[in-house]
Amino acid sequence: RVSYNLGPVHFVSMSSEHNYTKGSPQYQWIEQDLGNANLGSNRKTRPWLFLLAHRPFLSSTTEEEDQHIPGAELWNQITPLLSQYSVDLVLTGHQHLYPFLYYFSSPTFYF
Repeated sequence: RVSYNLGPVHFVSMSSEHNYTKGSPQYQWIEQDLGNANLGSNRKTRPWLFLLAHRPFLSSTTEEEDQHIPGAELWNQITPLLSQYSVDLVLTGHQHLYPFLYYFSSPTFYF
């Protein structure tokens, strides 16, 4: 896990391959980093907040389908932080396809 600033963006990179459940060291680090990034002066200097992870939160493929749907562990653990700290963009890999998600209160896929 690492975070860094580049221009108007604060990047937070987490490991979706290691423990990210609530209370774990990584979860606590993500929550603290997102909280610091959201402080008034920090958010004013870097108004964009991006989270990076290897595995997707959602996917339209049937491979590992139970891991990449609303209600799956990654979704349940990290999505509340995305909303709480107003994360603007989540970039993931692992699956070789290109869906993107427009998220307000419920996810919607666009292909």
